[in-house]
Amino acid sequence: MKSGEAEAEAIKNRAIAEINRAKDQALDELFSTLARQVSQATEQVVGRALTGSDQERLIQDAVQQFARQKA
Repeated sequence: MKSGEAEAEAIKNRAIAEINRAKDQALDELFSTLARQVSQATEQVVGRALTGSDQERLIQDAVQQFARQKA
């Protein structure tokens, strides 16, 4: 491989890695926002603050439902 081709390949690989990092960060932010919204909405409906285990169960249910809808 010529040096120009090797450099182009390295640039492409760095771009792909950066895209994947940005995607992962966006998904983390999306799931955090989703978790907060589920917790807030549930507290309003139930009329009380939820325990940590309640929140975890509801968040996992919501994330699984969201993932199924995206599939």
